[in-house]
Amino acid sequence: MSTYGCDVLLAGSMGDIADVAMRSLESHRLSVRCMPFAQNTLRDECGYIRELKKALEQHRPHVVIPVGDATALSRFKATYKPADVLIPVDVPENIELLNSKTACCNLAFEAGLPQPQFFTDISQINQYPVIFKRDRSFGGTGVRKPSSRLALEQLISKEKPGAKWIIQEYIEGCSCSIDVFMHDSLFEYGCYRSLSSKQGLGPSACREVMPANSETAVRLAEYAKKLLDRIGFKGVCGLDFITDKAGQPYFLECNPRFTGGLATQLETGTDLPYLWFQMAVQP
Repeated sequence: MSTYGCDVLLAGSMGDIADVAMRSLESHRLSVRCMPFAQNTLRDECGYIRELKKALEQHRPHVVIPVGDATALSRFKATYKPADVLIPVDVPENIELLNSKTACCNLAFEAGLPQPQFFTDISQINQYPVIFKRDRSFGGTGVRKPSSRLALEQLISKEKPGAKWIIQEYIEGCSCSIDVFMHDSLFEYGCYRSLSSKQGLGPSACREVMPANSETAVRLAEYAKKLLDRIGFKGVCGLDFITDKAGQPYFLECNPRFTGGLATQLETGTDLPYLWFQMAVQP
């Protein structure tokens, strides 16, 4: 008889993503519980760990899978080494690297991925709008599209001393994303394009599945694997791109977690929650 109280504990919450992950796992006859904690783990990691310990004691899960940012959960796994529970997340260094827009763009450059032009000085910019990104942001909150030099200067002036940010050219095109699962030689992926966005930037409001054998999807998969292979990444990661009028994709950023496109990925047959569960129980 199993000593586990449930098969999976979903740690954290991001809108309806936890519900989507739960339905996926339950469709495989797994018992799933959710940790009732939706705060920003980066601002209150101690609170997150406290609630996580309570959830582990209450639900006694076999596997813990993060819904949102996995940094705190990864550090918990490395620091506390909990017995009798499997936490299939990558090492904190890899997750933090991919979460950092500046570090991840450097990694993409090393991997040879095409990216929008970077500007290290405002004087280099001769055309607006441009894209301004904070090094760490969530759900598009740190991404802005200033339409003038004055607007850009105002954004920069509001940043704290020593803060990191990126300024890139703005490419008019179609936003597309690829969500991948990697573990050793296994590489599964699903792609979609964003048809609209509530604010022009940030979370997509409407998505369309891209055939896995389409030219763009194959190219996105090639780029994603090149980038993530450089650090030996394991787990789930979403990568965002913009395609120009000629159809060339340019890398924008990474999200080493489930993304807002999870439900769309399930439509493609890419069952990321279940793949992650299998990674844990069948290493």
